[in-house]
Amino acid sequence: MSEFRVSLLRKVVCLSSCGFITAASFALAQEAQTEQNKVLPEVVIEAEEEKAPQAAQPIPDQENGKIFAGKKSTVTELEKIPNITTNNYRQAFSRTPGLLTSEVANEGLASFSYRGLGDPHESFNLNILKDGLPIGADIFGYPANYYQPPLESIDKIEFVHGGGSLLYGPQVGGAINYVSREPRKDVPFSAETKQVFGERNLYSTYNQVSGTQDGVGYLGFFHHRQSDGFRKENSDYAVNNGDIKLKFDSTSRATWEVGFDAYSADHGEAGGVTLEKGAGLANYDEDRFQSSVKFDRLRIDRYAPTVKLKYDVDADTTVYANATAAYYKRMSRRQSAGTAEAFGGIYNGTTNTLVTQEFRSVAFDGRVLHDWKLGEDKQTLSLGTFLYTNDSPFKQEQGQTPWSNAGNLQKQFSRQTYNVALYAENKFVFGKLKVTPGARLENIFQNLDERVNSSSPDSLRQQDDYQGILLPGLGVAYELTKKLELYANASSGYKPKTFQDSIPLSSGDTISNDLHSATSRTFEVGMRGNPTHWLQFDTSTFAIFYDDQFGRVGSNIQNVGNSQTVGFDVGSELGAFALLDEMGGTELEDKLGNLQVFGNASFLNAEFVSGPLDGKTPQYAPNYLIRTGLNYRAFDVAKVAFQGTLVDNHFADDANSEQYQIPSYAVWDLTAETNFWGKQLSLVAGINNIFDKKYYARVRSNGIDPGLPRNVYGGMIFRF
Repeated sequence: MSEFRVSLLRKVVCLSSCGFITAASFALAQEAQTEQNKVLPEVVIEAEEEKAPQAAQPIPDQENGKIFAGKKSTVTELEKIPNITTNNYRQAFSRTPGLLTSEVANEGLASFSYRGLGDPHESFNLNILKDGLPIGADIFGYPANYYQPPLESIDKIEFVHGGGSLLYGPQVGGAINYVSREPRKDVPFSAETKQVFGERNLYSTYNQVSGTQDGVGYLGFFHHRQSDGFRKENSDYAVNNGDIKLKFDSTSRATWEVGFDAYSADHGEAGGVTLEKGAGLANYDEDRFQSSVKFDRLRIDRYAPTVKLKYDVDADTTVYANATAAYYKRMSRRQSAGTAEAFGGIYNGTTNTLVTQEFRSVAFDGRVLHDWKLGEDKQTLSLGTFLYTNDSPFKQEQGQTPWSNAGNLQKQFSRQTYNVALYAENKFVFGKLKVTPGARLENIFQNLDERVNSSSPDSLRQQDDYQGILLPGLGVAYELTKKLELYANASSGYKPKTFQDSIPLSSGDTISNDLHSATSRTFEVGMRGNPTHWLQFDTSTFAIFYDDQFGRVGSNIQNVGNSQTVGFDVGSELGAFALLDEMGGTELEDKLGNLQVFGNASFLNAEFVSGPLDGKTPQYAPNYLIRTGLNYRAFDVAKVAFQGTLVDNHFADDANSEQYQIPSYAVWDLTAETNFWGKQLSLVAGINNIFDKKYYARVRSNGIDPGLPRNVYGGMIFRF
């Protein structure tokens, strides 16, 4: 290990040790004080905890057939923060350390990355799920995430930082699981409608009906969102999403659920800008709102039925069986650059490229959770299988005008993916110690058959590929007190080859003949807990070894070498009024409600340690990512949040090119929600980027994608 990394590891270990020792000393002192002053019954303590609800908690030890003991995780309950409009992920993930939301100018899309593990574009390096089932186009061959459910329909967001591949399969950057709302059980019928208006012709509506009648629960919603966008031309978008869910308690043991989701979106793509000046260039400083491309569009359609079964075999054994089928259609229209510079130039080409991709997938996730005894302690075994198939034809045409929607066929090929995965974990409990070893065996079959290539008709590619990957993992948790836990996790992950890594789509691109899957190993040790009713925290140190990363050297796509990342995460939430009450004997929380002060930070030092990029910093790996703010909740009357995101400068490419450097930025948001007449009417409002920070959070091959300026919205929610 180099002197640099030894020095860095010492610093991180020192910093994290100080954090662990401080947190442990404080928590143990609080626990000791509690032990010495046991004068209140336990029910009173539980009531105190309800006074200061926390917005972010780890996932319970086991849930829906999965074991999370010893894994680092975060859960954000959206009900406990002000209502979020336009899927503002900067706000939705404000309690999730290390998750970078590389903000997209078009609010219809999402772009996430984690701890510097790859390009955030279309969240290619994370596993995105809804209710435990994948929602990407092809989670192996083309893991783009064009669909994100409206946050109004989501109850909570779970994020598994470490061990995500062990639970859910591919991708090295963890797993995001959107947990949707459940049908209301307390009424036969209820309805709500949300109407929001904002600048640049923003209109967002969410309409829902829900209830339970004669043992059948139902929930259905329709969501529409549209805006002109803030760029001067071609940054408009329109999104439609409808969903229906039915839940049947057919017997005392079985619960069935069926659902259907439909989604469509049409996005304009305004192109990139540049810091360079000159004729034909879209200069950022002169006008960051200008559009360099006026005809590019992206259209998405998605339809997905689901069926779920939970069956209690007996008091110790439960079976979970979930299945989904999905149809995606992705159509893009991209103008040729012509004589313009590719990076930030104002495109003047007279033709375009039309790409149509379809994805027909079927996925089945089955798990068995079984409790058994070893000595006096209850042990838990989780066994499962994941079956997946995807058929995705590809067609590329050249249009004769920049706005053409049909053209001459250039490329056409078929693509198939088949996956069989076996999964096993067991949570061993020895008093206060929990040890969870596990393994996942992935078997991936990919087939690609190129049928048309106008530029090389005599050298069509045909490729069959099999990969067998074993992913071991180990989680350990030790209960220091009832409210304080040490945890450690060692997990492995991988990123399989995608189809675009097998056949180059851009002219001039080449691909290495020995391209193979990238693999990762993550080691993490931390402490988390809720030692008092006014404090929750989670802090950890981690090291990531990412081997054979995919990347680009010039025009060649290849494995670009190994990287190593060491870092430190810390997150905490503090009930300010509750703390003042305890210190001064006041009753602020009883009279005023709950005021949370929250903050989390992720500190990284990432570096390529081999290959052609040796010594470079991986893309989207800022040295620090900090989120902080205040969240005020006045009982059931009002919720107000003021929160900021601070990101250090970093690069948007692995080669650390000057034009791909992203300067540091800090963006602050203010959101509010007020209830009237017993929550029947709520007013919602917000100011995004309240200080109108001029910044950008991502750079693509066509230029800088500027960040959104200050924008204001407001509306209301009726419930009946």
